[in-house]
Amino acid sequence: MSRRRKSKADRGQSEPEQDRSHGSARGDESTNQNESRASKDRAAHDSEGGNIGRASASHGARRPPAGRGRLWLFRAAALVLIPTLFFGATELGLRLGGFGVDTGYFARLPDGDAVVGNPFFGWRFFPPAIARVPGVFRFEDPKRAGTVRIFVLGSSAAQGFPDPSYSFSRFVDVMLHRMHPGRRFEVINTAMVAINSHVLVPIARDCAEHEPDLFIVYEGNNEVVGPFGPGTVFGRFSTSLGMTRAMVALRGWRVSQLVQRGMAWLGGGGETQWRGMEFFLGNQVAANDSRLDAAREQFARNLGDICDAARGAGAKVLLCTVGVNLRDCAPFASMHRSGLAEADAAKWKALYDEGVKREDAGDASGAADLFMQASKIDDATADLHFRLGRCRRAMGDGDGAREAFARARDLDTLRFRTDSRFNATIRDTAKGREGVRLIDVEAVMNSEAAAGGPGNDLFYEHCHMNLRGNYLIAREIVTAWTPPGSEAPRGPTPSFEECIADLAYGESDRCAIAKEVASLIEQPPFVNQLDHAQQRTAARADVAACATEDRAALEQARQATATALTRRPNDRLLMKKLAGLELKLGDATGAEKRLREVLKQYPQDLTTTAELGAALLQQKRAADALQAFDAILASPFCDPASAAEAHFNTGVVRDALGEKDVAVRAYEQALALKPGHIKAHTNLGLVLSREGKLDEAAAHHRAVIAAQPDLTLARINLALVYFRQQKWAEAASELETALQHQPRDVTAMLLLGEALVQAKRFDEGIARLRAALELAPRTAEAHNGLGAALLRAGRAKEAVPHLETALRLKPGYAAAAANLKAARQAGG
Repeated sequence: MSRRRKSKADRGQSEPEQDRSHGSARGDESTNQNESRASKDRAAHDSEGGNIGRASASHGARRPPAGRGRLWLFRAAALVLIPTLFFGATELGLRLGGFGVDTGYFARLPDGDAVVGNPFFGWRFFPPAIARVPGVFRFEDPKRAGTVRIFVLGSSAAQGFPDPSYSFSRFVDVMLHRMHPGRRFEVINTAMVAINSHVLVPIARDCAEHEPDLFIVYEGNNEVVGPFGPGTVFGRFSTSLGMTRAMVALRGWRVSQLVQRGMAWLGGGGETQWRGMEFFLGNQVAANDSRLDAAREQFARNLGDICDAARGAGAKVLLCTVGVNLRDCAPFASMHRSGLAEADAAKWKALYDEGVKREDAGDASGAADLFMQASKIDDATADLHFRLGRCRRAMGDGDGAREAFARARDLDTLRFRTDSRFNATIRDTAKGREGVRLIDVEAVMNSEAAAGGPGNDLFYEHCHMNLRGNYLIAREIVTAWTPPGSEAPRGPTPSFEECIADLAYGESDRCAIAKEVASLIEQPPFVNQLDHAQQRTAARADVAACATEDRAALEQARQATATALTRRPNDRLLMKKLAGLELKLGDATGAEKRLREVLKQYPQDLTTTAELGAALLQQKRAADALQAFDAILASPFCDPASAAEAHFNTGVVRDALGEKDVAVRAYEQALALKPGHIKAHTNLGLVLSREGKLDEAAAHHRAVIAAQPDLTLARINLALVYFRQQKWAEAASELETALQHQPRDVTAMLLLGEALVQAKRFDEGIARLRAALELAPRTAEAHNGLGAALLRAGRAKEAVPHLETALRLKPGYAAAAANLKAARQAGG
């Protein structure tokens, strides 16, 4: 893969800190033991010098012979030079032999004119199997005349989680084109999930080589948990920034990739499944942890280097403080202060528990008094301050509430949100730097939010902005910065409504995001928050409020998206959205055409290639779909995650074609690349179950359950294997657990009833089947299940009405007909 000239970071150069050591005060006290010491003075002189060998008689002091000094110099040089030559030669040989990949942030398309994100960049910071990747973008190099090029740097909040279509960079793009009609803007979002400023520095230096006009930097949430942070699982934290940068540079070498591949082959290559925030549950960092001071110092230096890279390229910088959800996001974890005596801890707990009771009873003032008393014993517990903030807000003290919420955020020991001192570091970095302007997002959000500070009015959960939050940031950016060659904005600042119309945001998008957020907060660490019950209730209400996506709604969304495309004809995300709507409406041919148009401009967009395969499958063109998946595997941009998905999709097609053996191999290839591929485990388990390989099938379903214990479908699949093995107790256990997660799942309830009946626990089984029937009274399967259970329990007369109803609801239902015949023969 050819690319632009290599930056300093790409060439493996690091920036070690200056060595401030001055050697030992004593030196080497060894002497030649065969030589007598002439005097006390001579012995003292010898020991100060630390020299070994014969002393000069004329000077009364020992000096090493010239030959021996050169020998030690040669040995020292050899210790450095030989390994350097060895690794250098190995690195050169690996490169010449085509082993490994380039890990610069950018890569070039085969035609050499367009620059795109490199999917292998993340290998410097994460295990290859779970490495985060840049988003999809494209820009020309060299830059077209008259183009204003803007790079956005940051992590998931800047990328736009859970849907990058509505990130603040997208709002900036829409606003600039509306405010400056006729001008060409390129807003290139280089943000990536789970990274921090250690990762941004090489990104910024690579961006600086591509004629930037503006850098927008929005970073701070991941400084502790991101790569090389004090609370991370990716790269050991070091107080030496030089050491960290040397490690980053080393990981870009082919030699490092060879070592990683060897470790993976031996089973020690690190994590193979992305577990998001759950990775860091064991890495609590208290507010007084000295590593935080070092992390803030490194953050300041990294931000400074990012600004210097931009300024060196002649670009301006907008350095943003970071907003977080203060009001509606309880701390993820709390700690008591160190050294708290047992008696004091007991007093604190008594006050805190009584305060909780008062708060729950609606006595905010009384609860606040108790929390304040507790804080005099231990002021370091984050949960206490969050509760105090809620009480003050209920009492009408908005400023006091915001102060308490901010304190709770700062004391949170699972540091997934920036804190006040990291934001202060951003402000300090912006001061006095030429060409750098501060965008104080935190202050703006505090002024714009409801009483108590920012909450769910601006955020989805702890730190990811919703549409309103992203619009607010974009508005501050476009009003603070004047593009080069523009005296002032030529149009008014676009409204929120104008922006979301240009982005074609609608009800289906709101619902998709609501479902994503609801799923997220059902996972750790959200489940451990003291306000989790309220968050879950609100999230489920958002999902429940989603309208049914009928054909009329889909047609309306398609029209809105098509209209937006007339204003933004080259918008990749709008084109993909329109293709998706066309697929749902059954227009697979139109979707195919749209997706091929996207791939002409963005051939590295392997997700779109996979979507093209789906559109071809919908047209029953299996061979063409397989060709699309093969194209993914042949792409120079195919990273392990993309390859795993392509193999999985190949398995789906081969399975549908009846080619079971080929399907199994494809699923196994997907799992070899991504051992945590849930769908591959599921489908492989289903295929093996059909082939009668029940123990192997069960193992795959158990792997899914181990990864996602709350996934009801996985437990149902495992229970069905147990059914075939007649392991009724094991099946009942899995189904009971499934119903703990999804109490209203009719399928799980019906199967549980059947398992209990098969185990001759008739009363329990029939009770479960009646409960299922109450949930689904017009379901033939529910009536048949209950009828069959009653028949088996010797209650044929009661069974008949249910079996007759099953046949009425589903004429020709063979199982119900057989059961009805048996019930009547039994006297029913």
